[in-house]
Amino acid sequence: MIRQNSLDQWQDRYTSGTTGGTTKIFLPDVREAYKIIRKIQPTSTAVQILTGHGGFGFYLHKFKCKDSPSCKCDPNANEDIIHLLTDCPRFGRERQDLEIEIGIKVTPENLKEIMKNVEKRQSFLEFGVTIAEKIIKENKT
Repeated sequence: MIRQNSLDQWQDRYTSGTTGGTTKIFLPDVREAYKIIRKIQPTSTAVQILTGHGGFGFYLHKFKCKDSPSCKCDPNANEDIIHLLTDCPRFGRERQDLEIEIGIKVTPENLKEIMKNVEKRQSFLEFGVTIAEKIIKENKT
């Protein structure tokens, strides 16, 4: 009963909090998030993907490390991890291959379902790490 109460309070704080927006897209439920994170033992790149805190234009721009938050594909699109994984045409081919492999469209709305499924999650994280590493490398120059 006490544990359940604590988890409910944690979920309420997590849901109503103003931080962690990117993480909430991938992992909206704290109970599921805890189980998933324990299983995947995330690398630093995976943490950057799941938090959006990393070498992405939008994040770097917040700290004045990059002149613009925009993606190379479109000056009106922010180069954040959600855009890169779900919408950026620069990675359309890789995304399409992943969608065929996992049998679900990679959209912001579907990310939580992808993360819940072990096989889909593994393929998705491999896809994400490949994209994140390319972008981080680009943004270092």
